[in-house]
Amino acid sequence: MRSSDLHNKTDIVRVFISYSWDSEDHKKWVFEFAKQLRTNGIDAVLDRMHLGLGARSPEFMERSIRENNRVLVICTEKYKDRFDKRKGGAGYEGHIITGEIVSEVGKDKFIPVLRQGDWEDSLPTALLGVTGVDLRTDSPSELRKLIEDLHGISSIPPVGPRPAWLERGRLFESRGAAVSPSSSPEPDPREFLEQLKRLPETDLLRKIWSKPYWRIWIRPTEFKPARFQSVDQCRQFILADEVVVHGWFAYPSFSVETLQTAKESVSGENELAGRQLSRAERWTLFQSGQFVQNRGVDEIPQLGDRIHVLEILDVVTAAVEFASRMAGRRVFSPRARISFELRGIAGRSLTWPRDLLGDTDAVGRNCWSQEDVIKVERYASSDELETQKRGLALQLAVEIYTKFGWTELPVQLLEIEQKKRFGD
Repeated sequence: MRSSDLHNKTDIVRVFISYSWDSEDHKKWVFEFAKQLRTNGIDAVLDRMHLGLGARSPEFMERSIRENNRVLVICTEKYKDRFDKRKGGAGYEGHIITGEIVSEVGKDKFIPVLRQGDWEDSLPTALLGVTGVDLRTDSPSELRKLIEDLHGISSIPPVGPRPAWLERGRLFESRGAAVSPSSSPEPDPREFLEQLKRLPETDLLRKIWSKPYWRIWIRPTEFKPARFQSVDQCRQFILADEVVVHGWFAYPSFSVETLQTAKESVSGENELAGRQLSRAERWTLFQSGQFVQNRGVDEIPQLGDRIHVLEILDVVTAAVEFASRMAGRRVFSPRARISFELRGIAGRSLTWPRDLLGDTDAVGRNCWSQEDVIKVERYASSDELETQKRGLALQLAVEIYTKFGWTELPVQLLEIEQKKRFGD
């Protein structure tokens, strides 16, 4: 039974918050948490708000647990100890909660909310196996997930009709999924182009442009000057939400000391010159939500002029993940445009060495770019970027591969590599 079935066809969602009085700070957090829920259309019931003078606490607890649609269990180590050992108010509530679970009256009714410790040390035994949310760091995405669930909003996207392009699309080798074509292009708002014209041409940019390089462009489809409230908020977003690719690099790369702040943007440069790998990039994030990056193709002596398959997968997945985190901040409305260009690559081959000597290559022969520029792009809503980011990134990477002439694609291997670097 979903939470929407428990709401008795009313618009008001009623929840009871069960917690233990661990400390004054903890009680204050629970009180503010209840106020947040009430602000978001949820009638949160809390002893400190609703237990009047002269009222009996046990009767209040029992009535609140039995009569409210859902019960939020604020999990800490002390709460678990009191719940499991039936000590104090949390213990009394634990007795009632356990009884409802055993009788199945409360099935899908109790939602664990992890506040301190970890799940193993803080989740009451009676709630083992029950899915909850993690608010140890006050994650906005976890709070949003909870609020959506309480309002009965499913995170499962609706099933659309069979796409028209499916019949003529290229099929993945592993399971027959098609690569969708890019969305029809829309004209770029003049204001975004004017912002790009105002960017300085640095020595590092000229160096990047002199060799094969990436040009990555992420922006809303409509111009608004303050998608981020301030340039400082842009800077804080970059510091907090860079994407870490396991075992490879951070996206976008920068040194905190060299971040450059302008009137409407924040920029970063980074250059790595080593015997085994050379890489350079410059990027800018505007307060308008526009992000542009110029990034040299990795120079790896063992590969010569060839471009590694996993560089394409990692760059595209990292950029889409970065766009997804912007979408999580509600930067894109109504949707975003993401484009990737590989420039200066005429005659460049793809490679994916499968052994140390490079004798075995997963890419077939004759897979090179006949064009000097390869470009792919997508339009996506915020919800699509948050819920379908991995699939979207893989589609874009595959579209780039096919432009090199690589059509017999080991998609399952690519998915495995993507998960290794970025998780699920």
